[in-house]
Amino acid sequence: MPISAKPYRRKTFATVMGKRMAYVEHGSSDTIVFQHGNPTSSYLWRNVMPHCVGLGRLIACDLIGMGDPSSSIVGPRLYEQFLFPYQKKIVDGVHALGAKARVHICGNTRRSLDLLGQLGADILDVDSMVPVADAREKTRPAQVLLGGIDPVRTLSMGSPASVAESIRECYRVAGPRYIAGAGCEVPPEVPDANLTALAQSLIMVGTA
Repeated sequence: MPISAKPYRRKTFATVMGKRMAYVEHGSSDTIVFQHGNPTSSYLWRNVMPHCVGLGRLIACDLIGMGDPSSSIVGPRLYEQFLFPYQKKIVDGVHALGAKARVHICGNTRRSLDLLGQLGADILDVDSMVPVADAREKTRPAQVLLGGIDPVRTLSMGSPASVAESIRECYRVAGPRYIAGAGCEVPPEVPDANLTALAQSLIMVGTA
């Protein structure tokens, strides 16, 4: 069976002790749990679980705060109360030193985009879970946005043509104050041709 970058199955969710937890499940009978370490996710087991089909109920869960990140379960009220003031101090402190500040928060920050736009960061990263159009709408017009390209479906599993199209669409909805990039990290399995397409698209935008 060839090694694949594709997730094994679509994630489902359960509430565990009041927290939303993501997991991948397949099969029935006795339960076999695939638990990742720190700092990975259930995605780690994508090439192992297919070999165990038929042995029982296969479950690979994401520890809370990993896989599906904690920002996906922290709403704007909690973010504003417990996180925003301290992140704002860090951004202001970086600026006071004469440097530029870039903020990256993994996960679905869609509900807190208004507040993220008030941090004053020079560059605000956008995870692939967040539509770039929403980030542009909710943040200040001068805000530089970076990311938004799906690292799995587009960069790992797509084609050079689909990578280029995704970049064009991001620039279309975000405008010129946008830097093309993966929504979170670039997986090691990304084909060289797709990375080349990403680089070439950036060069074309830069020289346009």
